[in-house]
Amino acid sequence: MFTSHSKHYQNILTKRLIRYNSFQRRLKPFDVDCDVTIKRFMLKKNSDKREGDTKEKARINLLWCNATMQASSSTGRFKVLYIDGEEMRTTSVMHVAGYDGSECYVINKTCNVVRKSNITAQYAGQTFHEYLHTYDSRQEPFASIWYDGTQTYGGNKYIKPCEDIERILKTCVDSGSVLAITFSSRDAKGKTAGQNIGAMKRSIKKAGFGYDVLENISYPGTMRFFMVRLK
Repeated sequence: MFTSHSKHYQNILTKRLIRYNSFQRRLKPFDVDCDVTIKRFMLKKNSDKREGDTKEKARINLLWCNATMQASSSTGRFKVLYIDGEEMRTTSVMHVAGYDGSECYVINKTCNVVRKSNITAQYAGQTFHEYLHTYDSRQEPFASIWYDGTQTYGGNKYIKPCEDIERILKTCVDSGSVLAITFSSRDAKGKTAGQNIGAMKRSIKKAGFGYDVLENISYPGTMRFFMVRLK
């Protein structure tokens, strides 16, 4: 005989199973080598040319989204956390993939991108660092996090990506989650991409996780995209 307490948790599990099966049917990976698919998600305004090689950035968006879909399918978790700009390009990709706006947590302190774009998402008007320091670790882990736009892993006196990644590993993710980071060497102070990636790998191991490297891509503008699946 079920008590009211056990029935409550049975209902939660049943709802999650239904939701999981629904996403299993809906989530379909993008063809990241298809020019038509990539062009669909490229920025189109002339003012956005300052963002550099939009074709490569669109492809990286799709790669991260594909990895996120795989993580959701294997873990049953659907919350995702990332930075997005005024065009909400990454959020648009996630919506097409089948993610609901309530599961897309968007970091952008300079502009309320959700209100400006009219694309639904969970807007965090904070920096990554600020958001992580107010995040309640008792919540369900994120399926995927993309820590974008950083410089070197060690950072500087104002920004410390290494500390933010360590906090992510401690409070926001679990086995099966995807963790991606974009490095820039603009203020690298001699640090190479390999050294940055090596430091991140050590942080992952220190947090008690193993990992599978999913992507390690360099692209124009001295940028490097590095993505792992935790295990």
